[in-house]
This record gives sequence, structure tokens and C-alpha cells, in this order.
Amino acid sequence: MPAGDRCWPCRAASSSAACRARTAGPCCRARAATGAAGALLDARFGEEWPLERLAREVGLGEKRLQAGFRALVGTSVHGHLREVRLQAAGRMLHGGHSVTDTALAVGFSSLSHFSKAFRTQMGCTPRAWQRGESTGAESGSDPFRSAKGL
Repeated sequence: MPAGDRCWPCRAASSSAACRARTAGPCCRARAATGAAGALLDARFGEEWPLERLAREVGLGEKRLQAGFRALVGTSVHGHLREVRLQAAGRMLHGGHSVTDTALAVGFSSLSHFSKAFRTQMGCTPRAWQRGESTGAESGSDPFRSAKGL
């Protein structure tokens, strides 16, 4: 966090003694729980993760988890989960899995929703990605970095 930013959730200046003094208080516990939520989504992205379940798993209220995710990760819980799922889908498609099997494996129950979300994030259809027709699928490049514009 750059100097001068506000700490989430204590709202003190991130470089302030008040923020640094909270190493074992509610501020650090909320950050740790938000990080644990991200790790759960990263590791178990194929599961259904309603906000209520995720908040319960990490011991935070839903609103506090959502606010913490936006502050620390820069996106919503759902947005992060969608991104993780689509990146995993890209790897599976490059590995030769079918579009349908991939969609179901990464947690999408609707093939059309998967295809639309994939096209929006990756810039091409899942089938084109699978065939290496995407702009990021050139030999030797990292297709996920290219697709996200990184």
C-alpha cells in the first residue's frame, strides 16, 4: 500500500502509528481473513462460493469481506472468482480439454455464460483460444498476461 493511503479497515493513514500498532487487533484479523478468502477462491475455484458461505468460512461479515476485497484486491469477490476461473479455463483449453468440460470444471453451469465471460476477459471465444487463434497464444508468450493487457 503506497504511503499516504488509508488502511483498510481502520482507515488510519497506512504509515501511522495507529495502523502499525494494530498488528494483532481487528485491523490485521480483517486483512488476514480477506487474504484467506482470496486463497480459498484461488484454490477451490470450481466450487460454488456464495458471499455468505465465503464470509462464514473466513469469519467476517459479508459487507466487511466485500469492502475488504475491494480495498485490498481491487475487485469484488465475484469478479476475482470469475477471473481465476477464466484463467484456469484458458490453461485447460490449451491443454486440450473440450469447451464444455472446461466450463463445467471451472464452475460455470451455463456454457453460453462461460463463452460470453471468456470472450469478454480473453478477447476471443473459448474455441479460438483452444486453437491458438488469440492474440496472446503466440509461441513463447504468456497468453494470460497478453489477454489482460499486462
